[in-house]
Amino acid sequence: MCCNGVPQSAGPFISCCGTRYYNRRTQICCNGVVWTRGSSTSCCGSHAYNHHTQRCCNGVPRPRGSSTSCCGSYAYNPRTQICCNGVPRTRGSSTSCCGNLPYNDHTQRCCNGVIRSRSLSMPCCGTYTYNRHTHMCCNEVVQTRGPSMSCCGTHTYNIRTQVCCNGVVRSPLAPCCGTQTYNYPTHICCNGVVEPRGSSTSCCDTHGYNHRTHTCCNGVVQLRRRFMLCCGTRTYDDRTQRCCNGVPQPKGPSLLCCGTQTYNYHTQICCSGVPQPKGPSLLCCGTQTYNYRTQICCNGVIRSRGSS
Repeated sequence: MCCNGVPQSAGPFISCCGTRYYNRRTQICCNGVVWTRGSSTSCCGSHAYNHHTQRCCNGVPRPRGSSTSCCGSYAYNPRTQICCNGVPRTRGSSTSCCGNLPYNDHTQRCCNGVIRSRSLSMPCCGTYTYNRHTHMCCNEVVQTRGPSMSCCGTHTYNIRTQVCCNGVVRSPLAPCCGTQTYNYPTHICCNGVVEPRGSSTSCCDTHGYNHRTHTCCNGVVQLRRRFMLCCGTRTYDDRTQRCCNGVPQPKGPSLLCCGTQTYNYHTQICCSGVPQPKGPSLLCCGTQTYNYRTQICCNGVIRSRGSS
């Protein structure tokens, strides 16, 4: 018999266990490890165990008791212990877990895995508690509370004299552009970049432009002209050209787009974006053509038909 590529002797009640063989009547196979059966009736991971006297805890056999349960790979007594993230702890007065540690949620508070003393006016801020009457929590950082103060990221700022720009405090009051402020009459904000306004009326990506004299083609400013349209980042004359996947190409009565090129549909065929000559019995195979009478296309590869 073959056990995972290793030849072994065959016989009655013989089976494979990984690359070894074992006798099913006297042995037990647990994840490729052979054990003497004895009183063992089941597998626990790669170990054999007796489920009447033992308990399987995450692949580790543990003694079974009337009051035991599993806590990770350990056995514990829920009456006297508490299970915190797979680690048994002495219960005492503890009612809950804070990370791997037990705590009493009547007298303590768990702040992001850190145990703190409980108070009605002391909520958590990150791993600390704070007095909400005298302090404020800004993105898990405790800051002193004051009149007209608000949070800006992890900092505080005066809403009457300052402005918060994407988590950065700026002064004096002005419109935000990204993390900066700018003067609206003299500058323009384009996607978080400040530029002198000049004659700009609109934005093209991070640049300002005058939409009366220019046009924005996929983030690139181009001169506006009559009959001109965008093709990718360029412009083209719709009267004499056509746009083929972002590339301007000459327009013609029998021309169509084939990828970024044009082709004459009377004399050519478009094969996955590549123009190829048209002919009788010709079909596309990927970017090439083949004669379906004498050839066959297999996943983009052309083969002679023969007896296929």
